[in-house]
Amino acid sequence: MKLCVSIALRIQFISLVSFLAAVVGLSACNKNPEGAASRTYQIPWPDADGQYQLQNIEIETFNEPYHLKGQVAEILVEPSDNGQTLAGSKSIGRFSKTSSGVMVPMDFNTLQATTIYAHMERLMKLDQTLGLTAEGVWPARIGVAVNFPDDDGNMEKNQAYFIPDLNSLIFVPYISSKLPISMNAGIIAHEHFHQIFQRLVNDRIESKKERKDSLLRLRACAISEGNPDHTRFAIPLDDGNKTSTVTTRQYNFFLLRALNEGLADFYGWLYSGDPEFISPSMENLGRNRSLDNPLIPLGSVESGVFDVARHSYSKNVVKRVAYDWGTRYAQFFRRLAGALGDDQPARADLAKALLRSLPKLGEEMDAKFDVEKIDPDLVVRMVVEEMGTPNAKSCDLYNQFVTDQRPRPRGCSR
Repeated sequence: MKLCVSIALRIQFISLVSFLAAVVGLSACNKNPEGAASRTYQIPWPDADGQYQLQNIEIETFNEPYHLKGQVAEILVEPSDNGQTLAGSKSIGRFSKTSSGVMVPMDFNTLQATTIYAHMERLMKLDQTLGLTAEGVWPARIGVAVNFPDDDGNMEKNQAYFIPDLNSLIFVPYISSKLPISMNAGIIAHEHFHQIFQRLVNDRIESKKERKDSLLRLRACAISEGNPDHTRFAIPLDDGNKTSTVTTRQYNFFLLRALNEGLADFYGWLYSGDPEFISPSMENLGRNRSLDNPLIPLGSVESGVFDVARHSYSKNVVKRVAYDWGTRYAQFFRRLAGALGDDQPARADLAKALLRSLPKLGEEMDAKFDVEKIDPDLVVRMVVEEMGTPNAKSCDLYNQFVTDQRPRPRGCSR
């Protein structure tokens, strides 16, 4: 996978220039600060109501700000890759220092890099609090202003990705007039969770089965057609006269993608506290994927796979349907937190149970990936049981979400 680097493709937008002008104009600045950098940076940050405003934020580990680097992460501007990770010349951070010692980013790339770093520092602390010990997550390697081509060779816009091949997060140029994705707390946490899911689930599948290429195709929003020898099952078409045959692997690929996206949305909410955290950057998408929308029962995953199959595994259809299904999981876990008390300790206990369950999910999927459809409620049941004896609210919520005759968690009845 090669990232395209072209200085000519760097885009300047009036809204972003105006935003930076506001940053610099807030206070008298020293354009060439000397000596050690302050730990206080002026960056866009959500307030208690989730509204983003310029605030003075402490960053403890950003010990090489002029190279956009610290103990938690290194951020590269317009990087390429060397086949294993992001690569490029050392980044340059440009700051002014106010009379009170606050560091103010002087260009957009410095602003977004500093903001990302501040969130990543707090996400590392969150991971540690939740007991996450997965290797290969920290320190993070992150690209900003990445020129990343889509399948048609056009440069991606308004997106962020975790790239498993490079074990890196990337942020492509943002061209809308809302909050840039690289400054959105929940979206940054969402992408960070993909790296966690990679370590705790996907890597366990890949370690014993030679599926890397197929999984990478899935992560690029395309379901592999699978090997014709793999177990197949039939899905009735709408007219009832024909059937679409889908492999077990295709089914499990789709479920894996939906789980990855849904649980990442849950983590985005867990970190940001905003059930509609996407909206400040992408309003319509944020409303559609709000964790406070009415709970949709889990239902039959076959219907989602069929929706993909009848569109010949179109990249956009796979992406849309997987997100739709993933939102169901995110909504359930957000409500499960409410059933447990919906305070910070309850949310933390739930997140810990989820992270403890993911390696078990990976092992289960590794054992059955090609030969048996994974129960779509498996991870939900695992987490509820991992929490200990469920309370009545948790069981009632589970029965609202899983409405068929699948097994219930220990301690719950239909």
